[in-house]
Amino acid sequence: MNRKVLPLTYGLLVLLYPLGADDWSSYGHDPQLTGWSPKETDINRENVGSMSLLWKTHLDNQPRELNSLTEAIVSEWVITDKGMKEIAVVGGAADNLFALEAPTGKLLWKKTFTAEGTPRDKPHWLCPNAVNATPLIRKDDLSVSVYAISSDGKLHVLNILNGEDMKPPLQFVPPFSKSWSLNLADDVLYTTISQGCNGARSCLRAGPERTQRQAEVLPSRPGWGRYLGTCGRGDQ
Repeated sequence: MNRKVLPLTYGLLVLLYPLGADDWSSYGHDPQLTGWSPKETDINRENVGSMSLLWKTHLDNQPRELNSLTEAIVSEWVITDKGMKEIAVVGGAADNLFALEAPTGKLLWKKTFTAEGTPRDKPHWLCPNAVNATPLIRKDDLSVSVYAISSDGKLHVLNILNGEDMKPPLQFVPPFSKSWSLNLADDVLYTTISQGCNGARSCLRAGPERTQRQAEVLPSRPGWGRYLGTCGRGDQ
């Protein structure tokens, strides 16, 4: 779904539903995209009407076509040199990634990816040649990492504390294709591609998360080589 161009602000009213009781580490909360946190107990029918905006902040990002900011993802109980923090991460269309203190909106760091290559096609509302996939947070004991796909199709794995690379960038999807929100299940990282942007076929892409192997797809017809995952039909 394409996002409308909005002022580059994020408020806690948008972020409040994942906060307080459980990590909201990917789009839709979980691999099933339920949009529901079963551990959430602070928000209920009696008090939901009292929710209010606690903060808003400006994020230095430039919209591209109809893309601006992704959904926020949140990790609580992140160990820092200043104690435990709850950190929200937001992707920006112009190859940006932002980390903020969830309770206050204070910017912790900004990462700008340098896209390699040139898109074959000019950008338009369906194919913005921009960051489109909501990032993903992964926890491994005390280590917390952020996964994000830049506009040139590279997968970046960053330290949530400072935005520094934890692994070398990997070509995960075709450059300037339109990839959707990252998902993780059983140590396999997934994304989907749609709308044929820059000649990329609509597919499900998947790759082993703990290796540096390129993501692969299952062919819809013989002769495409060795693949994982499945390639969908049409442009959806």
